[in-house]
Order: sequence, then structure tokens, then C-alpha cells
Amino acid sequence: MVMVHLSLVRHSFVLFLVILTALVCCCCDGVFGKDCSVRSFQDAANALQRNKCRELKVKNSQELPSSDDVGFLSFLDALRIDTNVRELELIDNHLGDEGVIAIMNALLKRNADMYSLEIEKNQLTDDGIVELSLFLSKSSALRAISLADNNLTDRGITVIASALPKLTHEVDFSRNHVGDVGFISLLHAAAQTMLREIELDHNDVSNDGAIFAADFLLEEKDHLREIDLKDNRIVHEGVSALEEVVIKREKLGKPIKLKLVPTIYEKKSSQKLKSLDWNEDAVSLWVKSISPSFSQYGTLFQENAINGQVLTTLTDEDLRVLIRIDNPMHRRRILAEIQVILSHDELR
Repeated sequence: MVMVHLSLVRHSFVLFLVILTALVCCCCDGVFGKDCSVRSFQDAANALQRNKCRELKVKNSQELPSSDDVGFLSFLDALRIDTNVRELELIDNHLGDEGVIAIMNALLKRNADMYSLEIEKNQLTDDGIVELSLFLSKSSALRAISLADNNLTDRGITVIASALPKLTHEVDFSRNHVGDVGFISLLHAAAQTMLREIELDHNDVSNDGAIFAADFLLEEKDHLREIDLKDNRIVHEGVSALEEVVIKREKLGKPIKLKLVPTIYEKKSSQKLKSLDWNEDAVSLWVKSISPSFSQYGTLFQENAINGQVLTTLTDEDLRVLIRIDNPMHRRRILAEIQVILSHDELR
């Protein structure tokens, strides 16, 4: 009888735990909401209507959003009245400027703020920025925004920088067409906000922007902890200036991490890559980094399968006849840059 009694107690306790777990999960869904991930705007609309989505992710939608698309219009209607979503991710959905503008207008009519907004790989241009900047200026709680892998230039980034909410911590504008003006506008925004991370890899920032940043980061007050500038047009003098900033800020108790060069140039097993390790892509990137007018030569070097081993043996005749670089001053510059790198023991 005692054993039976103990068994009943044990089963009752297990049943109690199951019920308690279900109640806790139910409460969590009610208070915190769910993470909803869908692949169409119609499904996104359904998710907003049926679930309390805290985070909504729409990725790789095969629809082409337009003013007469039923699924997209349903999504906009649901988004306007929703008060639960705090994080919105829209990735590779063919939105374009028209689609982004429509979504921003819907967000502006919501009675709830957003913590995070990602609109990546959606063919967004500077022409779709006005409504987005208006949304940003009214978003007191926004902490992170990503507009990576679009077609933004300095014009659009400058507008966005001026509208960033005070509490913004992270911005990601990687894989766009941002140059020195856009970068500098973000630095000024960092002095006015709580911005900690700026992602600008794969853009068009040059030595001029890097040298300005070096002075700015030592003179102005900011909360920056990391800036990613890999795969821009910063070389030699610009890299040296920013590396000096890292050292000086460390001494000032304001450490900052600056990612400056392409991964293929970074340290490998505590040793810098030598020319024998450079593949064709590495050489192509190096050529394009010499000068903005050299971007065309990166493809020519790849077509001729120029790797690190071949690069160090090139002659003026090779550049003119085989790689088809007609400008004699450009050929002379490339040969001079090879010697510079050799002298710094980067290509030995």
C-alpha cells in the first residue's frame, strides 16, 4: 500500500510539473511573444493576426511586392494595427524603394515602437530613404538598424545619420556604396547618440575618410567600441593612422576595435600572409585598393590568373601586353606598389 501511495504521489507530481510548464510557456508567449519566421508576406500577415510575434522575419519571399499585391497589402494592414512586434527582419524580398516606403508608412501608424529593424538585400536606394529617416526620427526605442547589401550612397547615409535615435547602439550599412562623406556623417552621429558599432565593410571609404576619422576619434566624445571598414579603399597611410588611434584610445581608457583590411590580408597563425599565400582574389583586391581608377584592373588580373607568386615577377611588358594595361603611368604605379609591399615584408 505504501508503494502504491508513493507511486501515485510521484505521478501526481509529474503531472503537476507538466501543467506548470504549459502554463509558464503560455504566459511567456502572452508576455514576451513568439519569434515568427515566414517566407511570404501573406504568411507574415497571417502570423501577425494569429500570433503575438515579438520578432518577425520575412526572408527570400518569391513575391514581388506592389501596390496591388494582395499578400503584401494584407501584411501592411496587419503591421499597422500590430502592437507586439519589436524586431522586424526583411531579407531578400525584392522590396525596392516602393516597398520600403510602404512599410515605413505602415510602421509610422503603429502605436508601438521598434527595437530592431533589418532591411537587407532589398534593392533599396537613396530615393527610398525619406520615409525611413522619418520613421527613425520618431523611434525613441530603436537600438539597431541594418540596411546592408543595398544600393545606398553617401546621400542616403547622410540623411539616415541625421535621423538616428539617441539610443541607437548598432548600425550596419555593409555592402553598399558609402564613401567618405557617408562615413563622416556616421561619426558625427556617434558623437550625438549612444552608437557603439558601425558596420561599413565592402564600401568605398578612402584614405581621406580614414585620416579624418583618426582625428575625430581622438578629439570627440563618443561611445564607439567597434568600426568595421574591411574591403574599402583604405591603404597604407589611412591604415597607419587608424592603427595609431587604437593604441592611443587604449591608453585613454576608451578602447575601440577597428577592422581595417580584407580577411585575406589579416594575420594567420600570428604570421602575416606572404605573397605565396595570396590567391587570385587577394591580388585582385590589392590592385583595386591602389586607386579608385584601378578598379577595372582587378578583373584583368583575375582573367590572367595572377596570384601572389606571379605578381612579384611582373614586368612593365607583362602589364602592357598580357594584362592589357595601356596607361604607362598606371603600369608604373602598380610596379611601384609591388616594391612598396616587398619593402614592408608583406610579399616575401
